[in-house]
Amino acid sequence: MPLCIYAIMLFIYIFQLLYLQKGLYTGMIEAARKASQFAYIVNNIQEGKKCSNNKTEKFIGAIAAGVFFRSEVKKYMDERILKDSCIVGGFGGISFLGSSFMKENEDIIISAAYRIKIPVPFFQTGSFGMIQKIKTRGFVGEKILSQEAAQNQNNADGKNKVYITISGTVYHKNRNCSHIDLTVKEIKIINIESYRNSSGGKYKKCHICTSDNSGNSYVYITRSGDRFHFSLGCSGLKRTVLCVEMTEVINRRPCSRCAEGKNQ
Repeated sequence: MPLCIYAIMLFIYIFQLLYLQKGLYTGMIEAARKASQFAYIVNNIQEGKKCSNNKTEKFIGAIAAGVFFRSEVKKYMDERILKDSCIVGGFGGISFLGSSFMKENEDIIISAAYRIKIPVPFFQTGSFGMIQKIKTRGFVGEKILSQEAAQNQNNADGKNKVYITISGTVYHKNRNCSHIDLTVKEIKIINIESYRNSSGGKYKKCHICTSDNSGNSYVYITRSGDRFHFSLGCSGLKRTVLCVEMTEVINRRPCSRCAEGKNQ
């Protein structure tokens, strides 16, 4: 057989291989996408939360048996061409044993290993191995840290943050300290004498918003304040809070309510 015929056969097998590799890659992408949709549910189950159903249980069983990725990828492969292709063993010769689901950093890894042998007499060099691999993240949702966990994480990272106000003289360790996170309450002005703040003191008229008193029936107070306000927009009801390093507040004393560990 002329050499040019062998060359044509070689190119045909090469193009055939590229076609099969494209189908294999497409199947791996789709299998990873489908697996990532189950990641959130599987992650919750691993954390002890009950959110399983028959579909999820079948998926977990298929993953455990190592057949999920194979069965999903097979849908995108042309077995008729594979049977007589240069991939040794056809689709049965493709191994997915190197694949994993949510084992490392919530990753989904699909690995397809196979051997190739060019069946052209003049160009035979024996079989050689190839591996196609993709990696994607499982969709597990967003994990929001609680305030206590976030504060512990900051301390662990060496980020000792505190909170201050521009005009204040103390620093706060808790952003929700009632001295800086004001909860405003609306009351009738005729009842003001019966209200007391958190220290047991009476409320006095605010000197900032007194001019806004135009026969108002209601006023505004805070639990930690000592003034009642005629306007909800009064600057005495607002706090501009800054988050700074502990080293920047050496001239301020700790808040008696949150920085010294007292109840708020």
